[in-house]
Amino acid sequence: SLDVQYSVWLDNHTEQEAVRFIAQGVAAGEASVDSEDAEAQQLLSLIKRLAA
Repeated sequence: SLDVQYSVWLDNHTEQEAVRFIAQGVAAGEASVDSEDAEAQQLLSLIKRLAA
């Protein structure tokens, strides 16, 4: 199950590493989002708020 995989990952990494991983994912998503795609921009905005 995915829950188990994420739990194992979190058990083996610090909170700081997890936050850095999330921030890298948000940055990669931001770089790849088409600025003309309003739905993608809205989703990215939500993800950034959740990651903050």
